[in-house]
This record gives sequence, structure tokens and C-alpha cells, in this order.
Amino acid sequence: MISICVFVVATRMLTKTDLATYRQTILAYEMVLPLLGLGLSQGIYYLLPTATERLRGIAFDAATLLMIAGGAYSVFMAIGGSEFLALRFSNPAISTALLYLLPLPVFALLATLVSPILIVRESVNTLVGYKMATQIITGLGILLACAISKRPIPMLVVYVVLTILGSVIGIHLVLRALPRDSWQPRLTGISTLVCFGLPIGAATMIGSINKQADRVIVAVLGSPEEFAVYVVGAFELPLVGIVTASVSSVILVDMRKAIEAGELRKAQRLFSKAARRISVYLIPFMCFVLATAPLLITVLFSARYLDSADVLRVYMLKVPMQIILTGAAFVSLGMSSFILKRTVVSFLFNLVLSIILYQWLGPIGVAWATIISGGIIAFVWNLPVLAKKLNVRLFNLYPFGLLGKELLAAGVPAVGLWVVLLKNPTIIVLSMHIMLLVLTAMVIFFFIFYYVVGKLWFPSEFVSFKEIRR
Repeated sequence: MISICVFVVATRMLTKTDLATYRQTILAYEMVLPLLGLGLSQGIYYLLPTATERLRGIAFDAATLLMIAGGAYSVFMAIGGSEFLALRFSNPAISTALLYLLPLPVFALLATLVSPILIVRESVNTLVGYKMATQIITGLGILLACAISKRPIPMLVVYVVLTILGSVIGIHLVLRALPRDSWQPRLTGISTLVCFGLPIGAATMIGSINKQADRVIVAVLGSPEEFAVYVVGAFELPLVGIVTASVSSVILVDMRKAIEAGELRKAQRLFSKAARRISVYLIPFMCFVLATAPLLITVLFSARYLDSADVLRVYMLKVPMQIILTGAAFVSLGMSSFILKRTVVSFLFNLVLSIILYQWLGPIGVAWATIISGGIIAFVWNLPVLAKKLNVRLFNLYPFGLLGKELLAAGVPAVGLWVVLLKNPTIIVLSMHIMLLVLTAMVIFFFIFYYVVGKLWFPSEFVSFKEIRR
């Protein structure tokens, strides 16, 4: 929610060129940080749940590698990497902007260890409070910088400073959650993490580039203004990320324990139930956005970005793929080499198809290429391989029947809403503004209630984690 608020304010206060500079600068780090992470956060999920000694040492092994990787990337950017990326993106302004982010990699990488360690150590409430606090403070800081300066550089500086502060607090929480055992990094521990994590790290990096490939292609082949219009539509709405990331974190730990105990049937039930729970929330959400995309873009980002509505609609077609958490399942099975292989194939397929469809359809063709390539990889490759590994029929793994019923139940009212919107756009726009104000008030109450009372109805309960585990 906070990230959406930042994005909304930025689109209204910055020019399209400045918005492109801000987003392209962040993009340059988002693409590379997963590679620098070396898959170590996934390695924590794999090694820490079954470790009986030297738990703090495993965390320090990972932290040592992350600091080395982050420092190396900062040096690369300082000695000419920023100018290289500015040339590739056809935007000279990001050359200077990237230099302000030099301290970011080390601290951002260390922060990636907070979630897996706190989840494994069953400190979920602490993690949720930490995530909320850091996201709110960082978001408000960037909003303030944007409102005062109306320029991208101050926004980036505030983002870096508050990210560093959040990382330091996260490290403190991790140290509190881990037992006071041996902490000195060991070469054997580091090599174990690298052997398991490096294929996943490479796969995560390629997957991140694949996830951002459409934006990169539009940035390279199009103008900054075209990139700004495209990126407004090509974003993941908050509910999708909240639900999928939260469920993925929980079932990854539980599936790993079930597989370690040889209980493949239990692992399959966890995976299938998670997919069903996610689809209940995301399929109606997808239908709503498909029906109201132009209105959402206009209300949130202004009529200047109305052309982004078509991109948003295409992007929402990813939802049927996002309800299956095959990544978490393959990590639980220890299939790091397969993750790397399927990610490389997916990246190459998406890259070639994106370039072809861009030449044919323009920026919207890149969005279609992302959906087509992702769907083929998910349903033709990932699911059959996972079904074979878990020794279960494909149709017992993915809720095809439930998905059809949900599409019918949500699709009919969505079509009705689309028809009403075509005939009465003014009334609907006014209603949407009122709804957004109500939602904002609810979110503010949500956070105040947590900090005053100390308890909260967390997203984990919202997506029925307790039922998933049964």
C-alpha cells in the first residue's frame, strides 16, 4: 500500500522524464541484487530449519558473503558502471542518480536475511511489525522528499538513508532471535551455502531480470516518456504480492520439514491447499481490475497515463500463474539446479518473444510476451515436473476446477461493472475516489491499532495459514 502511494504521488508530481529517471535508477539495482544475494536467503530456508547447532554461525556465513558481493557491486558502479547503464537506457540523468545509491547494495543484501531467519525462528509477529514499520517510514520519507523537491535525486537519497536504517534494525532483530552460539564465519559453512545457494542465486538473478525484462526492453528501445507510460501499467498491485509472498514463506518451511521426513503426501497437500487459498482472493481481484483498469489508472495516476490501462490489463493475466508457488516447492525439494535451468530457458524465451512482439505491437507487445512465455513455462514445464516429484496427478496439484468456478463467479459481475462504467463514467469515478479515501482511513487505523494495542490480525491469518498447515 505504501509503495503504491509513493508511486501515485510520484506520477503526479514528477515529469515523465523525471519519473523514468527515478524508476530506471531503482530498476538498475533491482535487477542485480538477486544475483549478488547468491541465493543465500533461500539457503537459509533450506539449512536453518534442520540445523541443531551453530545457527548464528550460519547467519554470519551468509552475511560475510553478502557484504563482499555488495561492496564489489558498489565499486563497479563507482568506476564506470553508472555511465554504462545510462548509455544503455538512453537516459544520461541516471548516471549521476546511480552514484547516490552506492551504499545501498551492502545494507539491502543484509536485509534479505531478516525474513527467512525470523520465519524459521518462528518470530513472525516481530517480522510483520518490522516490515510494517520500515515500509511506512521509508514510504513517508520518500513522499515528503517528492512533495518538497519534486525531483528524483532527493527521493533516492532518502530511500538509501532509510534503507540503511531499516537494515541495521533488522540485523539487531536477527541477533536477538538466534541463540548465542558460535558466530565466527567458517569456510565449510560458507562453501555449503554457496554450493546450495549459487544455482538458486543465479536463477533468482535471471528470474529477476526476466521479471524486469519487459521494462528493460522498453527502456532500451523506447524513449523515457514511453518507459514512464509503460511502467505505470506494468506493476504488481499490492494484494498480489502480499498474499503470494506471505503464503510462500510459510509453506516453504513446512514443505521442507515434510519432505525431510519423507512425507510427500503432506507436502503435496500443503502446496495444493495454498494454491486454493490464494486463488480465492486473487481471482476476483483480477476480474475487478480487468473491468476497471482505465478508471484505476485515471484515479490513481491521472489521465496523463490513461494509455497505461491496456498494459495493466495484460499484466493482471499473470494471476493464474501466480497462485502456484512452484518456486517454493522446488526449493523445498532441493532442486536448485532445475530452478537454474528452467529460469534460464524462461528468460531466453521471454527475451526473444519480447523483442519480436515489440517490433510488431510496440510496448504492449512486450507485456503480452511476458504473459505468454510465463504461462507456457508454468503450465507446460513447472507443474508436470513438480507433479512427478511429488508423485501425484497433475490435476490434483493445481485447482483447475476451482479456478473455472471462481472465474465464472467473479467474471459475470466484472462484465456488469465494465458495462456500467462505460455508460456512467462520472458516477463511477466519484465512487472510486470515495472508496480510496475509505481504504486509506482503514489502513491508517490498521497501523495505529497495531502500535497501540500490540496485536494485529496479520495477513498470515487473512490467508488462513493455520488451515494450510493442517
